[in-house]
Amino acid sequence: MPISLVHPPGRVWHMIIRSPFIPWVAVLVTLAASAGRADPALAASAGRADPALPEESTSTATGMSFVLVPAGEFEMGSPPGERGRQPDETPRRITITRPFYLGVHEVTQDEYAEVMERNPSSFAATGEGRERVAGRETGRHPAERISCFDAIEFCNRLGARDGYAPAYRLDDVGRREDGSIERADVVVLGGDGYRLPTEAEWEYACRAGTTTPFHYGDLTGRKDANCQPSMEAGMYGEQKPWQDLARTAAVGSYPANAWGLHDMHGNVAEWCWEWSGERPAAALPGPRGGDHELARGGSWLTNELRCRAASRFFRVPGERSYETGFRVARTPSP
Repeated sequence: MPISLVHPPGRVWHMIIRSPFIPWVAVLVTLAASAGRADPALAASAGRADPALPEESTSTATGMSFVLVPAGEFEMGSPPGERGRQPDETPRRITITRPFYLGVHEVTQDEYAEVMERNPSSFAATGEGRERVAGRETGRHPAERISCFDAIEFCNRLGARDGYAPAYRLDDVGRREDGSIERADVVVLGGDGYRLPTEAEWEYACRAGTTTPFHYGDLTGRKDANCQPSMEAGMYGEQKPWQDLARTAAVGSYPANAWGLHDMHGNVAEWCWEWSGERPAAALPGPRGGDHELARGGSWLTNELRCRAASRFFRVPGERSYETGFRVARTPSP
């Protein structure tokens, strides 16, 4: 049945889950203790990708690049002693049973405009944040000010152009004057087309075999990710250990993780296909209920503690923000 919320007052959005499960990925969960810096089980399983599947894929419509994320298992969440840890990051052992493709980068402004025929981004030549990117070519900056419904529509349109069956259907669509979707009924079709990654898939891909707060280690610096530093005590009171950009950066500006994925920490928070709320104890196949959708990865606007692999953000699916974008996934047909 539809789930309806008024948030803020007068704005109603709906989401309908018609399929009894999300067929893209089966996920098994058990409570687990914290692990060390490298996950032996994942290290042993990573690379068991289907040899019949190419390790890389490219969208014929946009040239968007994808890498194949292998099936495997990992510990989702954070250990009790991790700095910045939140109560909703309880560790659980997760098994990803099928490989899937994930975008090497966050969807860029050029890619979004090519498919959607508009660019709503703030950090663009005509956006509200244009002064912060004056003189810069922003086509390779991540698209932002994208609602979750906009991201879903992008996935369907891109899939149609590349010849894939749609993963979703959008019914009863309510649009803003600029074309952005503010509310919709979302029906999961489960085709082999493009989609948003689940929360478990996102964290699994971000970690790429590691168990540290960031895929590159325990600490973040200016050269690791586009985020704000936490304030540190100094001679003249609290101060920033480095100067942040105060805007998005071109995708790929920071080193990739071990699986070739860039900007998994910072730049823009990324929509995931998952309801917020308590994680179920028995399974995590996809959204089951809750008040908000989830975004992962943190952004240029958040400090590094909110950009950890386990950190979670709650968003109303119809809302738009200059710190939120998305990354595209696809499960190949068996």
